[in-house]
Amino acid sequence: MFLGGGVKFYLCNTAKHLFNQNTMTLTEKIRNLCLAGITAAAMSGCYDYQYHFKGRIGRDYVVFGEESLGLKHYLKVNRHDGTVVTYIDTDADMSPERVIIESPRGIKKVYRFRDVWTKPIFAEAEKQYQSYLKKIIEAKTKEGTNLLVGTESR
Repeated sequence: MFLGGGVKFYLCNTAKHLFNQNTMTLTEKIRNLCLAGITAAAMSGCYDYQYHFKGRIGRDYVVFGEESLGLKHYLKVNRHDGTVVTYIDTDADMSPERVIIESPRGIKKVYRFRDVWTKPIFAEAEKQYQSYLKKIIEAKTKEGTNLLVGTESR
């Protein structure tokens, strides 16, 4: 997480520099801190707009989105059988670190990548996650092409 560490370093050094000056008023210090925070937030975002999606892929309803300034991705798949699978990528490396599976009967299971016994589960989860990302790109490409040509997919 280079950007996260770089942002922390930037904020710490900026804050040290800004607040070591005894002649600054409280208002100036607050203003400078806000500017440093805004700059750091702007530098840290790594949004993957190419994958933003909300719609149907086959018989499944799929949503891909981001949280925490783009540092956390989620892919939520409502399968046609009622199962909901949520893949969570906590470090924005396009690989899930957590998978939440909720059955149609409301039974929820959470699997974490760091647990040794979940390796076979995550091997399959990684395949599914990458497959959905590929399908999202295909769906968005098809939608864009249809809009350019003037036809609407149904």
